[in-house]
Amino acid sequence: MRFEMSTLRRVMSTLIILSSLVVLTGASASAQTRRYRHDNGLHRGWYVGQHRGWARRSNNNAARYRRAALRRELRGDRVAFRRDERVERRVARNSGDFNRADRRAFNARERQERMQFHGQERAERRQFRRNHR
Repeated sequence: MRFEMSTLRRVMSTLIILSSLVVLTGASASAQTRRYRHDNGLHRGWYVGQHRGWARRSNNNAARYRRAALRRELRGDRVAFRRDERVERRVARNSGDFNRADRRAFNARERQERMQFHGQERAERRQFRRNHR
């Protein structure tokens, strides 16, 4: 039985190709095995990105807290104004000695104050948006 070099080369190359295919398929199969996941395999989507900090370009907490404090303060002003407004209306409604002209004057003054407050509120919101872009 004779062995030639070309036969040996052909056998070796076939073995190398087959072994590389076996290694590659084994690697891809092992990559598909189930690993432990802290979220029980649920897809969290945007929550994960937000949780990991991907949602914000800069991690500027001080500015965020300042904006939140300003929003809280503006909301407190609105709540206080509306509370005072309700109290005034209740007092005006419950005091039975108003005649029609007085009631009209009170309502006009109240409407004017409300419009002035809402205008001021809009201006503050506009300035807040302009300063915190």
